[in-house]
Amino acid sequence: MSAQFQAFLGQTRVTVDLDPSSPTSSISLALAHALNLPCIFTESGHQTCSTILAVPTVNGFYRSRLDFVAGYDLPTDVVLGNDWMVPCEPIQLEGCYSLQQPTPHLLDDPASPHRWYPVAGLSPFPSLAPCAHHTP
Repeated sequence: MSAQFQAFLGQTRVTVDLDPSSPTSSISLALAHALNLPCIFTESGHQTCSTILAVPTVNGFYRSRLDFVAGYDLPTDVVLGNDWMVPCEPIQLEGCYSLQQPTPHLLDDPASPHRWYPVAGLSPFPSLAPCAHHTP
């Protein structure tokens, strides 16, 4: 499965790819530096960058603070791995992929490092919806 859609890092619109084969999420190193994101080197030598990502779901948008592994040659600005797909599981609707709203249990007690904040109403940015048929 590969699904691309638009989302936000802060106020910046980014292209996101879902990659179930990746255990962690990644961000383009060039984008991280362009956005002046706080980045650190881990003990394993990887560079991680912290930011808030807002993604469209079938019932609106959700934001989560997450540390992304900085990488080169990514297919998009951001690649979401299983650390995002577990709480916000992708589903196929009418031939395209979308992200489900996290369950109430995850909203009450989100797995680290997620902190979910529902955006009021349906999609405030309908042009960012991952499926063309999605309307507010």
